[in-house]
Amino acid sequence: MNQKCLFSISDIEAGWFDVSFKVNENIINISASDLYGNDSPKELLVMLTEFVLSKYDTAYVLFDEEPGTYIVSLEKEILTVAYSEYDCIDGRIEGIYVNSRGSMTFREIADIIGVDEILLQIKIDIKTFLYSVYKTFYKYANNYLLYDKYEENWGEFPKKQWEDFQKCIEQKKWHKKEL
Repeated sequence: MNQKCLFSISDIEAGWFDVSFKVNENIINISASDLYGNDSPKELLVMLTEFVLSKYDTAYVLFDEEPGTYIVSLEKEILTVAYSEYDCIDGRIEGIYVNSRGSMTFREIADIIGVDEILLQIKIDIKTFLYSVYKTFYKYANNYLLYDKYEENWGEFPKKQWEDFQKCIEQKKWHKKEL
């Protein structure tokens, strides 16, 4: 049975971007730092847009926590959130180059960077999950206070990536889904 997984932005504060994944009463919190200039929220929107457009049926994005890295992986309807103690984006593990977003399976990316803990691995209702991402970013794109907080504490709002994601979700009419 597919689980309902809800995505939310927990906080954006002074170079930290915190998100949550809620399944039933369980909440998994992860964060990204902007220390190395990686824009995980932008990469997440690109990954999900490509996923919706069926460019890939597997995809991942890395959240660079400093120290450590979170992996958010989608394989068809399987969502995996895992943690590696290493800072592994863009070649910071000696001799290994890993993009912050890609189309490898969870196992493939985990074999490269090493996973210390799987925080969440479940079969999800993908439309509900995508709707919750849509709804979360919609708030930031359409509320001046949230938009300003995003830009003051994280960086430039990923306007083009948001618009591409929004267009995909609205074309499929998934933006009208009830949670």
